[in-house]
Amino acid sequence: MKPRYAEVLSEVARTAERSDLPAADGECVRETLRALTQISDELRGYESLITIEGQLVEAGDDDAVKDVIRFAVVNALKILDIEQRRLDDLSTRCARLPLAAEKVRVALRFIEGTAATLRAIQPQL
Repeated sequence: MKPRYAEVLSEVARTAERSDLPAADGECVRETLRALTQISDELRGYESLITIEGQLVEAGDDDAVKDVIRFAVVNALKILDIEQRRLDDLSTRCARLPLAAEKVRVALRFIEGTAATLRAIQPQL
């Protein structure tokens, strides 16, 4: 997920920095960039819990490990759902601006893909 996030963030950031970006597009693109940055900040702690699974498994308490990871996944999904709704609203507001609307769609696809990945691992927990 990290490489895809970096790719999406870079794409939106490059667009936000364009000197020929119309003001209305710029506002939507910058708001998309803020949302992506906020998502990253909010998910950072849960990501750490999910990625240290290997270290926790070595400690020996598989049920405790699954509880920690389940907690992280559930809370990460809550954040992604909230941010998806926020970006859906932004998508509606920016629908008439082709460039901005595309960048919002890119961010939404990333959120949807990340949520789908987390939902796919949930049953294993």
